[in-house]
Amino acid sequence: MHDGRQEGFTLSEIKPGGLYDSLGLRNSDVLLNVNSLEISSPDVAVQAMSALRGMDRVNLDIIRNGEKITMTYQIR
Repeated sequence: MHDGRQEGFTLSEIKPGGLYDSLGLRNSDVLLNVNSLEISSPDVAVQAMSALRGMDRVNLDIIRNGEKITMTYQIR
């Protein structure tokens, strides 16, 4: 939460060998944005992460261990 509104979505249950694991995401990372789409609710997070399957380029903004990180991927 930031200024009374949800900011990001805490990831959990990342499956070893799954899509999110292969992207380098870890349990307890806080997902802030997917391709500039602000993650403001769990529903938006699920929709954004599901949409990754059809994209060829993905930018993720996360917070890991209190540090903001931008991850950029070219998907082939």
